[in-house]
Amino acid sequence: MEGPTVSVVVPTHNRCRTLPRAIDSVLSGTYDDFELLIVDDGSTDATPEVVADYDDDRIRVLRFEENRGANAARNAGIEAARGEFVSFLDSDDAFRPRHLEVTVGVLSGAPATCGGVCTSYARIRDGTVGSIQRVPEGVIDRAAILDGNPIGSLSATTFRRSTLEAIGGFDEDLPSAQDYDLYVRVSEGSRLRGIGEILVDHYTDGDRISHDVDRQIRGYERIVEKHGDAISDRRRAHQRFLIAFLYADRGEIDATRRELRTALSLHPTNPRYHYFYLAARLGGSAFAASRRLKDLGNRLYRRGLPFS
Repeated sequence: MEGPTVSVVVPTHNRCRTLPRAIDSVLSGTYDDFELLIVDDGSTDATPEVVADYDDDRIRVLRFEENRGANAARNAGIEAARGEFVSFLDSDDAFRPRHLEVTVGVLSGAPATCGGVCTSYARIRDGTVGSIQRVPEGVIDRAAILDGNPIGSLSATTFRRSTLEAIGGFDEDLPSAQDYDLYVRVSEGSRLRGIGEILVDHYTDGDRISHDVDRQIRGYERIVEKHGDAISDRRRAHQRFLIAFLYADRGEIDATRRELRTALSLHPTNPRYHYFYLAARLGGSAFAASRRLKDLGNRLYRRGLPFS
């Protein structure tokens, strides 16, 4: 039997409360030629019962008896996929209705050198849009990926299955930053294409890996080890900048200052690094206040309000 055009891979572990939102967002979309692969990564909550409530032959379920991690779950989804394309969706995110219609349409019409597409997306926290991640419209080449991360959330990506298979899927040894690692490896042999339309809601509530500071730091360090010779100083600086904020979240202001100094040494012309390094030198309270002030400025900017 001929397979669907696209396989949507949803890894999940103990997310029975948010999983229906992800599933429903795929089933209610404007594109029908898909299969939905839910990879239950050893859940101990009501996830099996939630999935069993759906009576739709486009849904297939893979289940690990023990938790093996999101990378292993995604790789199992890639291996089981029957579609020409593979679209990823985290179990606490949601596609907007036109997501598959647009991404499959663009990727189907792209040359074979295009290994995948990515879309703009909204970051949702506490039920409201906190910010918008805009991807550049058109070709995203290796230089752009090595200089930054213009793609962002994995839930906003769709790839040719052959492209993912050629690079061996996800690195299961990475504790975090597996999405960026994948983008770097895909870009070695393919280009990606950005779609400016906002087609995904990326939720930042709850128990996401991005809240696990130690795993985040280990992941960033591993990325530098794997790709340090290729990624630009600007990208390496940004990673140190992100690590600085992780240390700040733990109240480790000395480590915060150290990471910001490293970021500045790699990219001394970035005004954000100077701003936050100065605040960190004044102490933890000043650094926290600088973050609140910048967040306020961002909110005013998004609403089109003046700063004074």
